[in-house]
This record gives sequence, C-alpha cells and structure tokens, in this order.
Amino acid sequence: MSNALATITPEHWARLLSNVFGQVSQEPLCRPILASIGKIRFQLLLKDRPELSYWEEYLGDKVVPHLGIADEFHVQAETTFAVFTGTLLRTLSLMEAAADEAYEIRGDTEALMRCANLLPYVMVTFSRVVGTELHPEQERRS
Repeated sequence: MSNALATITPEHWARLLSNVFGQVSQEPLCRPILASIGKIRFQLLLKDRPELSYWEEYLGDKVVPHLGIADEFHVQAETTFAVFTGTLLRTLSLMEAAADEAYEIRGDTEALMRCANLLPYVMVTFSRVVGTELHPEQERRS
C-alpha cells in the first residue's frame, strides 16, 4: 500500500470513494449490474482504521458511499484497511484473501453475489482514481 493511501484522512477517503462510485455509476456497462443489485446497503468495516469504515448505498441506478456505520445493512464485510485497499488495487488476490479468511462476511448471500458482479469495475476505477489523486506525477509520466 502506498504511503499516501496508508495515511489518508477520513475527509480525503470520503472524496476518493465518492469519485470512485460516481464514475462507476456513470459507466454504461455498470447500469444493468446496478439495476440487478437493486436497493441495498453494503457495510464495510475496517478493523484497523474504523474512522474509514463506510457503507455503500445501492439505489438501483447508482451507488452512493457514506462514511460511518449504517443503521441497517444487507451485507457486511470486515477486514483491515491494507487487505481492503490491496484487493481493490489488485496487489492482493481476492481469492487468496478469501482463502486466508482475511474478510469476515455476513448477511444476505444473494445480495453479496449481485454486488460481486460490480467488483471488477470498482477495482479498475479505484486503481485509476488512486493513481490520479494520490500519485498525479506518476500518472503524468505514463
């Protein structure tokens, strides 16, 4: 994990998540996936950085991230910030993380599977946004 990401503030994290999910929501290929997910809440708890825990509000046509803990959720995933960002940046295999039980998942399995269809788009977008927002000089060179 990059130093900039390891030391990110809750405010910057919220902006980064809004940017990621805003782009994913606007992606034409994601529209049918978002429609199939429907209206659910997906809670992500970050054990070592609880101030960065957030929940994703799926509205059928977009995803809106909210910093904090949802009153109610359909799916909850709990892990560390390093595992979470490592899987999104694709420096850590999601399959390996699952096999190592690095994620604790609870809730509606069917909703989880519907959300999983969006994950490849979230991963690509997260990598791009992190590269642009946290490493702009590296982005310019590529």
